Amino acid sequence: MKNSLHDETIKEFQDCLRDFRSSASDLQRLQRQLEGRIRKLEDDYETRISSLVIPEDSAVSIKRSDIEGELSSEEIIELKGEIRSLRKTLDDRNKELEAERNNCDSLELTLSALKSMKTKFEEGEKKFAEYDTLKQQLLDSGRQCSELEKYCEETRGKALGLKRQYENKCGEIEKYRREKVENEETVTKLQSRISELENELVSESRNRQAADKSKQELEEKAGVYEVGIQNRENQFRKLLFGDLSGESLDVISFFDETMQSLLLGKREALGFTARLMALRSCTADSAPSLLKDIGDSYYAWKPRGSEAPTAEELLLVGFLKSLLARQGIKNSIELVSCGDRFDSSVHASADRGSEISAVRGWIVTRDNGRPLIRASVSLS
Repeated sequence: MKNSLHDETIKEFQDCLRDFRSSASDLQRLQRQLEGRIRKLEDDYETRISSLVIPEDSAVSIKRSDIEGELSSEEIIELKGEIRSLRKTLDDRNKELEAERNNCDSLELTLSALKSMKTKFEEGEKKFAEYDTLKQQLLDSGRQCSELEKYCEETRGKALGLKRQYENKCGEIEKYRREKVENEETVTKLQSRISELENELVSESRNRQAADKSKQELEEKAGVYEVGIQNRENQFRKLLFGDLSGESLDVISFFDETMQSLLLGKREALGFTARLMALRSCTADSAPSLLKDIGDSYYAWKPRGSEAPTAEELLLVGFLKSLLARQGIKNSIELVSCGDRFDSSVHASADRGSEISAVRGWIVTRDNGRPLIRASVSLS
């Protein structure tokens, strides 16, 4: 917009300069016309004067000065006045022409100054454009500087973290170095101790060889002794529980557990085993009371931990029924469950209550299945 304004101003000055030049041309043309007219008047004047002058060698002599001195006619006066007027007009026109020329020179200087100003303005606009470009670059550089500062801050933080890690590592290395010195001292002591232990180990190895030889001799004797013990244990198990070779593995496992309890000295297991041995040689009349005692001693040894009979109880009852059948005894056994209603015809208790809370024995029945001896229970 500013460039367009400069162009318009220069155009106006150029138009004005053309107008001044046209006016100067008109004045010059008018000046030439006036000069021509003055020359013509002067020529006419000279011609008329010359026509009146008579040469001196003539009979009648009339001089020029005499004619000019005697001339007083209105025509001559008018002619001279017109010549003076024209000369004055010509002088005025010369002054105007000089002023126009000065104006033209001034306008040309102004126009030249405006063109110079336009050139400088265009250069200034280029500088401003370069400034805007540089400003944008500076703004971009400022953003890049901000990002660079942020990156530098992050890098500085990382560097501080690495420095702390380095200091920590240096501390650890120093600690490791001190520990290494201490360990080297310890290693020296250990090596000395190892030498001592190696000497002791050689001595111990000799002693161990002698001990191994003695151990081997003892193991040979112990093997013979263990075989004898195993034979005696089998004989004792057979004496206590009879021949179990035809029984199931569960029955054999139960009596192995009973044997271990006997070896540990548990009195309840001892009472149970004693009554079981008595049952193996009893008569039909004594069998019911022995069955009751076996049940009471079993529950004294292994109290019921659940409401229903356990698998071990069912296993034991099955073994006892098989034993009774081999001896021709018709009595049988029925188990009691916790939570059953108390029935005085099959249950016996010193407690008061209506529900069985603990089983202390089992029911012994006749050969027809009817209750013979009631089961001992606790009530709640």
